[in-house]
Amino acid sequence: MMAYDAAMRGEAALPVEIGICRTQPGTLNALLVTFYASPKFIGLEPITRSTYRGILEGWRAKDGDKRIALLQRHHIEARMAAKADTPAAQRNYLRMVRMVLAFAVEQNMRGDNPALAIKMLR
Repeated sequence: MMAYDAAMRGEAALPVEIGICRTQPGTLNALLVTFYASPKFIGLEPITRSTYRGILEGWRAKDGDKRIALLQRHHIEARMAAKADTPAAQRNYLRMVRMVLAFAVEQNMRGDNPALAIKMLR
């Protein structure tokens, strides 16, 4: 109702972030919301953003409500093992996880990046 009143007075309303009330701080969902709004992501070409988002949303669908601080190396390796029959998907998943966890370290959501020491499975 406040947004309606502001519009009637001719004031610009603040943009509303959809789903913000459902996103719990410290989860993968919260990390990805922050990552998608960051200059690192916004500065990418649209096709690259679309590709990255497709990979990350698959991860989010499975683990979105889990705490990012509790993510360990064996969790990432288990996801990679599930993709063993498609090495390209496995490689892309690992690349995205490394990138997002590096961002989490920059944002002080994690103290380390457990994906850095992981090698491709054979």
